[in-house]
Amino acid sequence: MTEKFRECADYAEWLGDKAARIVTLVRDFETLADVRALTAALSG
Repeated sequence: MTEKFRECADYAEWLGDKAARIVTLVRDFETLADVRALTAALSG
């Protein structure tokens, strides 16, 4: 799933750091103190 997301992020021409940050946030979703970090990363 992560690899497919990275392929889509590459296609969308997102910077590698952005994709990596989103992968980390989703992986650690259950322990996020605030989901706004994820929504901000996805929207920005």
